Amino acid sequence: MENQKNVPELRFPEFEGEWEKKKLGEVAEKITDGTHFSPKSFDHGEFLYITSKNVKDGYMELSNAQYISYEDHTSIYKRCDVKKGDILLTKDGTIGQSCINELEIEFSLLSSVAFIRTLSNYSNYFIYQLIVSDIGQKEIESQIAGQALRRITLHKINNFEFHFPTLLEQSKIATFLTAVDEKLQALKKKKSLLEVYKKGVMQKLFSQELRFKNEDGKEFGDWEEKKLGEVCEINPSNKTLPERFIYIDLESVSNGILLKENEIQNKEAPSRAQRVLLQNDILFQMVRPYQMNNLYFNKNGNYVASTGYAQIRTKQNSMYIYQYLHFQKFVDKVIERCTGTSYPAINSTDLSNIEIILPSLKEQTLIANFLTSLDEKINHTQTEITKTEVW
Repeated sequence: MENQKNVPELRFPEFEGEWEKKKLGEVAEKITDGTHFSPKSFDHGEFLYITSKNVKDGYMELSNAQYISYEDHTSIYKRCDVKKGDILLTKDGTIGQSCINELEIEFSLLSSVAFIRTLSNYSNYFIYQLIVSDIGQKEIESQIAGQALRRITLHKINNFEFHFPTLLEQSKIATFLTAVDEKLQALKKKKSLLEVYKKGVMQKLFSQELRFKNEDGKEFGDWEEKKLGEVCEINPSNKTLPERFIYIDLESVSNGILLKENEIQNKEAPSRAQRVLLQNDILFQMVRPYQMNNLYFNKNGNYVASTGYAQIRTKQNSMYIYQYLHFQKFVDKVIERCTGTSYPAINSTDLSNIEIILPSLKEQTLIANFLTSLDEKINHTQTEITKTEVW
């Protein structure tokens, strides 16, 4: 069994032989953390001051970085002389986030971040990939101490055990995985830009700064202001629950996507299973509505939703209504009417009294189709991200 552990299942064909089990401290020239005494920090200054909040998902987030004086940096850097190519690893608070330092400049670390400098016959990029892999994250999680304040010590970091091939094989693996990381980052950036673009377009469309025109190039008529309950039926009367159905609760939906479909029997259904769905119904999240985990329902079959949702049915363009429910101005009005602190919620009466604006049905359709096409691009990009991560 030990021999099996020391040889990977998937391997580049030009390599053979067993991998060697080593502690991280045996393959590192230096492992240390930053200062344990917090210096005075500023929004601007001479030297960057990196804490655990700046290390995330393979890169350094510097938009919220702090700075310290030359004197404080000099004092910290004597002990913690982090250099380009070193591996950064968060060890307090948010634990296990890691990246390679690509900065050419000197900077200081707080004790919540450790750095690892490898020996010349080990690849820092390979060790970074080990740390962020499932194997590395399980090793980190198993060594975390503390309940209220979670942390991992330098001693435990030194004692992390991994299997290592030769430097040449390390480099080959690291180069390959780095290329995959770069593809992932590009896809995530693309998704983020699409989301920002959609948010900006929604603002312009629903404020009527941007208008569609009809087939002959003329503008559509004026928009009307209506209460949601005037143009939509909120929680319509339902027929009897079917004998078997897919139950949709508040955990089933994320970002407009139905993540899971669990079929249950009527007699096993929770008391909250009351919203019998028809095609083109909208489910609006009533508890913590700022999460916007709403659903446009377009499926066939027996589906029943929890009373944690408001069920919205309309003779208007239902996709237009669905998109408008995500307009920040509408969401703000919902939040204003919420009660409760830990689980703020809105009731169906207050929801139905919120005003929305409606163009003609033709213009609703054009707006809905355009925004839906953006959603499809965003969802397609997310699918590519998921596939790449799994692969």
